[in-house]
Amino acid sequence: MTWKVDRNQNNKGHNLVEFEFVDFPGHVIGHFSNGLIDHLEKQGKEEVIIQIEITRDIFDEVIGHSDSDIAGYEGNASTFSYYGINGDPPVSPFE
Repeated sequence: MTWKVDRNQNNKGHNLVEFEFVDFPGHVIGHFSNGLIDHLEKQGKEEVIIQIEITRDIFDEVIGHSDSDIAGYEGNASTFSYYGINGDPPVSPFE
């Protein structure tokens, strides 16, 4: 995933870092975490690996996800996180 920081958006004093799927442009995961931002800036990598655990119901529909590892960050990942779509991407990373 690629990432970018938006210091104009914050939650409880934590700035936003938004990750975009490299193979699924337009699909993003956002986290509000100054500690995570510091970690990413210290690594200095444009692309990072995020491990995502997907939860499905008995009909195999996605009902949730959680980030189990974000670029090796060991702190609290976020005060608030979200999944979003920018535009109208043709394919979902959760299909």
